[in-house]
Amino acid sequence: MMRDQRTTYGIVTQVLHWLIAFIIILMLISGYAFDFLPKSAFKTSLKDLHKSVGLSLLCLMLIRVGWRVWNPWPALPEQIVAWQRQAARGVHLLLYLFGIIIPISGWVMSVAAQHPPMWFGLFELSLPIAPSKFVASNAHTVHLWVAWLLLGLIVLHTSAAFLHGLGENGVIWRMLPKRKSDR
Repeated sequence: MMRDQRTTYGIVTQVLHWLIAFIIILMLISGYAFDFLPKSAFKTSLKDLHKSVGLSLLCLMLIRVGWRVWNPWPALPEQIVAWQRQAARGVHLLLYLFGIIIPISGWVMSVAAQHPPMWFGLFELSLPIAPSKFVASNAHTVHLWVAWLLLGLIVLHTSAAFLHGLGENGVIWRMLPKRKSDR
C-alpha cells in the first residue's frame, strides 16, 4: 500500500515521516551541541555535515509536501473532538512549514556569512546573496528561534499521538507498518 488510505498512512508517508523525524532530531541535537564544542576540526566537520544534512532535509520536506498535496490525509477518528482535529491539522502544517524554514534560513545564514555549504563535500550550494553580517545574523536568529518552536511542536505532536494513540485503534498505529497479523 503505497498511498494513504481512508484510515491509515501508506508506506511512502510512513517512510518520509520517520526518516524526516529522525533527521530533525539529529539536526536539533547537533545544532544545540555547537554551543558546547570548542573550536576544532571536529566542530568544523560537524557543521559541514549539519549543513549537508540540512539541505537534504529541505529536499525531503519538499518531497513530503508534494506527496501530501497529491495524496490527501486520512481522516482522523470520529472520537477526536473538532477543536483537536483542527489543532492536529494546524500542528502538521506548522511542522511542514518549520521543516522548510529552518534549512532555508541556515542556508541563507551560511551564504551571507561567506561559508556556503559544500553538499557532502561534492559541490558548493550558493545563493545569489551578497555577503552581509546583517543578513547572516537575522537568518541565524530565524534559524535558532524556529528550531526551538519546532522542538515545542514535536513535543506537542508526540504527546498528542500518544494521548490518542495508545489504544488498539489509536492514531499512532496508522503511522506504523502493518503487522502480518493485521493484514
